Amino acid sequence: MEAYTEETQESTQQCSESGYETQSQTESEPHFWGRLYPLKASLDAVDLILDKYTFGQGNDVDVALCREQIPEGVLKNCSKKHFYIERQQVNIMGAPATRVVLIDTSSNGTYINGHMLKKKKEGVLKKKILATNDVIGFPSVGKPARAYEAYVFVDALMPQSTTIPHSVRKKYHISFRLGAGTFGEVSLVFNKVSKRPFALKTITKDMHSTGAVLNSCKKKLLNELDILQTVNHPNVIKLMDVLDCKMEQFLILEYMEGKDLSHKIHDCQRLKEDTAKLYFYQISCGVEYLHSRGIIHRDLKPANILLATSSDETLVKLTDFGLSKVLSSFTMMKTLCGTKMYVAPEIVFGGGSFEYTKQVDIWSLGVILYVCLSGIEPFCSEPENIQELIKEAIYTVPSTIWDPVSKDAKSLIDRMLMEDPEERIKISEILNERWFQDDCNMLAKAHALCNDELSETITMSSFNSLENQSVVLNSSCDVTLSPPQKRLRGDYTLNTSTDTGTISASKW
Repeated sequence: MEAYTEETQESTQQCSESGYETQSQTESEPHFWGRLYPLKASLDAVDLILDKYTFGQGNDVDVALCREQIPEGVLKNCSKKHFYIERQQVNIMGAPATRVVLIDTSSNGTYINGHMLKKKKEGVLKKKILATNDVIGFPSVGKPARAYEAYVFVDALMPQSTTIPHSVRKKYHISFRLGAGTFGEVSLVFNKVSKRPFALKTITKDMHSTGAVLNSCKKKLLNELDILQTVNHPNVIKLMDVLDCKMEQFLILEYMEGKDLSHKIHDCQRLKEDTAKLYFYQISCGVEYLHSRGIIHRDLKPANILLATSSDETLVKLTDFGLSKVLSSFTMMKTLCGTKMYVAPEIVFGGGSFEYTKQVDIWSLGVILYVCLSGIEPFCSEPENIQELIKEAIYTVPSTIWDPVSKDAKSLIDRMLMEDPEERIKISEILNERWFQDDCNMLAKAHALCNDELSETITMSSFNSLENQSVVLNSSCDVTLSPPQKRLRGDYTLNTSTDTGTISASKW
């Protein structure tokens, strides 16, 4: 019989709930005692009904993994019998109870909440008591080693400790926090019918609260709701459901597995130019769509750009419309807003008193592309003088970083980072830039990703009929995606005159 050592809860537990449960049951309880919700769209949920389930890529396991479900590199690190989950009968202070444990039987280890379980020597296995919202992962490829997060465990018989109203918990399992701010939290949730992940954002409706900061945050979130209810584009985050409760309003947004662009850049240090081009083309398509509807984002940055998967070839979406503004064709803005490193000179210079237009988003796009291709921020040479550098559009271009980057990419950055918004390139011109239009392969990939997303939207809309009718999911997109060949440029001549806003190549 194999021995095992027990992993302590302090180092791995992601929530405060106990790993134990009492044996009392009611007729209203589910027929399964636990569930594994998938964090990847390619995986299926697993309802735990029997006392023991084995996982691996072998033929004699209960849950078999294959290359259609997880990446080839991850699958190579999976053992035929990688781990098993078992519901055990125990005695706690003389009272019968059960606990759920995961026992690793693999060669390369199993991750729980980012910490690896791995047997120390032959015949000695590692185990951990599972608690609701523990994240189970497999060893990924590359160095440093990290987890390929696959499932979230839920103890179906353990009551949830949460302040979320029952009407929300009836439809969604509330998992762990994805982010937090003054307004509240953004949490990972799972639809109990589809068993798919979503992001839940909370808007507090307490009108008796005081304080300029709190009221400002409420306005931003209500503004985001107004915008999300009107937009529909493959490169803009989708609002899937709205639940209106007495004290809060809950937005259910699509969940993006690949996290945000800032994480991607941090992990890679800098993006390969082909990858940056694919992402930036989609970002620009999303911005073009917003501008065509009179919406200016005003807070474009890598943290507000989400990736559908961790793959280099993935769908990209804009999110966080709390600072966005809906304009008429004659509206000008004066509000001082945005994130310092990505804010346009006219906003910095005006200090909230000068007017500006949608060209502020173009400046932010220029900073984003600069960061993607270099891994550094453009105005970091003098951190104490960031505002002055932005006002004068003075940014560093180290040759060791930028020499491998194409002239077309550098020219596009120059045309976006123009101090004068009138000289700055327009969003429609960006999409017709030679850097994009000479790359038929990239255009084909981008359009394929967007068309796949449209197909998924149709499938999801047929499932997600919203109970409160607050949101209508259209089965078609507001923008028509033309085939890549129709977007190819005609004859193109690079204009290097200062009248076009292009800085001379000597800057690089």
